[in-house]
Amino acid sequence: MFLAWTIGLGIMALSGWFFYIFMINHGIPYEKFLFENSNEHGILAPRDWDEYKRFKKIEIKAQVQGSIILVPIVIFFIIGMVIFIFTTVAFINRM
Repeated sequence: MFLAWTIGLGIMALSGWFFYIFMINHGIPYEKFLFENSNEHGILAPRDWDEYKRFKKIEIKAQVQGSIILVPIVIFFIIGMVIFIFTTVAFINRM
């Protein structure tokens, strides 16, 4: 039972590490895109249409990468959590 508990904990830690690597390589570079102009209401806005189109391409690419890469990472984390919680509850009920 301790082995299953350790495997569940390891799967959760591994999925957290995968998420960290994903955010360093793919998530954070797309967060650096900032509009430098603001309109009369103080809302940040693109300088021109080309900048807006580039931003939309970056945003769509980030969403596709997120759905392709992050969904399996979340499933991996949930599997680890189920294994961890199941073995913890089984151990507590044995006492």
